[in-house]
Amino acid sequence: MLVDQLIDLSQGELIFGVKESSFNLVSKASNPLDGSIVFVNSLKFLNKYLETEDKPHSHCIVIDHQLLESEVEKVKNLKNRIQCLISTQNTDQAICYISKFFYDQYYSKFEFNKSSNHNKYESSYISENVFIGPSVKIGNNSKIHAGVVLMGDIEIGENSEIFPNVTVYPNVRIGENCRIHSQSVIGSDGFGYKFINGKHLKIWHYGGVRIGNDVEIGASTCIDGGTFSPTKIGDGCIIDNQVQIAHNCELGKYVVLCGKAGLAGSASLEDYCVLGGGAGIGPDCHLGKGCKVGGGGLVNRSWPAGSTISGYPAVELRQWKRSVIKLQRLASE
Repeated sequence: MLVDQLIDLSQGELIFGVKESSFNLVSKASNPLDGSIVFVNSLKFLNKYLETEDKPHSHCIVIDHQLLESEVEKVKNLKNRIQCLISTQNTDQAICYISKFFYDQYYSKFEFNKSSNHNKYESSYISENVFIGPSVKIGNNSKIHAGVVLMGDIEIGENSEIFPNVTVYPNVRIGENCRIHSQSVIGSDGFGYKFINGKHLKIWHYGGVRIGNDVEIGASTCIDGGTFSPTKIGDGCIIDNQVQIAHNCELGKYVVLCGKAGLAGSASLEDYCVLGGGAGIGPDCHLGKGCKVGGGGLVNRSWPAGSTISGYPAVELRQWKRSVIKLQRLASE
């Protein structure tokens, strides 16, 4: 995307930079990548960006106009670190329009009406009625059962098994020795919208999913693709039936998610966390290593490593038990 296109789609103004520059992806303020566009629509994200390594980057920041005016001194620190700075009156709208540009660019290379010749996957078991799109790699001794749809740009490691009627969207990587059970959907669009001028504008997700080795995913589970970078599932995770994992979530190694657990966007769980059945994690919440959430517990803030919590809003387990006992006593009086 050229700077002129970026200005047009963001309805913005070039504050400084070279108009001949071009950018080919979007990245996070906390992890800016060369050749990317970074959206900064709040002081939180401006501070996150300024906390990153202080060195010049070949990327462009699209910043909210009011933030530009209110944080003049901080914005001055950007000049020697970035290639371009564009100001816009509506960063949310810019995210929607620019994400659509990159989404269309990515998906335009797929021919979804043609399935690949199954004969080229002789080292794996491919059932009849499997759709295999372009740029799909399937490791040795893997099994793909009837009704599976592999849309394209997918890698599946050795000795993995995908059961009937699973759908895998583009830009998904699945490791070795994985099992994905029937009716699950991997890599579908995240649930991201901005309410602008009386309607919901879609944020277009193309970040995909990365699943490690030795992962088991139960039936009818959905793992949404990341917005601009992948949703991540670490090695050895065990995910039960009917679990929802939203866009940009990150699971460490050996995490356990019991049936109907749900993670909202950008939630993150470190190694060995356990969610009981029906537990929910709110957006951007982080659970440290080895945290446990009781069944039905709803987490609305981050918790340190080793916490055991339950209830809503989730509190330490002992406190929750005491609260339940007090309520039962009051009800019986």
